[in-house]
Amino acid sequence: MPLQASQSMRYSKIIWISLCMFHLLINATPVHTQADSNQSNNLYISVKDATDQQPILGASIYIPELETGTTTNVSGEATFSNLNKQTFELQISYIGYKTYMTDVDLSQKNRIEILLQPEENALSEIVIQSTRGTRTFARTPTRVEFIGGEELIEKALMNSTNISMVLRESTGIQMQQTSQSSANQVIRIQGLDGRYTQLLKDGFPL
Repeated sequence: MPLQASQSMRYSKIIWISLCMFHLLINATPVHTQADSNQSNNLYISVKDATDQQPILGASIYIPELETGTTTNVSGEATFSNLNKQTFELQISYIGYKTYMTDVDLSQKNRIEILLQPEENALSEIVIQSTRGTRTFARTPTRVEFIGGEELIEKALMNSTNISMVLRESTGIQMQQTSQSSANQVIRIQGLDGRYTQLLKDGFPL
């Protein structure tokens, strides 16, 4: 009797362990399938310049059929998540480059690299004339832009934490975003790079 009881307990343990493993396999399968399904509905895009292979920041990517779009980050990359179609047309555009259009099939691949070709526009002939004067550079008038108090109050009400709201509408000033994630921007005056611009408050840099 003790031997039979021992064998019976051993068989019961084997059956219990088998049922537990079968239960784990059944529960694990749907999770894996769902993860694969979500992954297959994601699209990863890399946009670069066709001449020097440098990433393009701020390129516009649009899917007309889904009426959704995005822009590339500092690495020239963009992601679409949980798309509800497997096949669609993709449009990529950027100022100074030819608009690129391509068909995408997520069942074939979900990572694509786009090389944009620079667009060359023919300009009409420009004649430049100059005259020599006796005025020195130190005596040349300096251009001054003035932002009134009323405009400052209006912009502060719109966005009090971002100084770019005040400067972006001034003549000759351009705000250029340098980071897609942190929304950092630099100030470019008369086309110069942002490192040549400095903001001062009461004589101290901001």
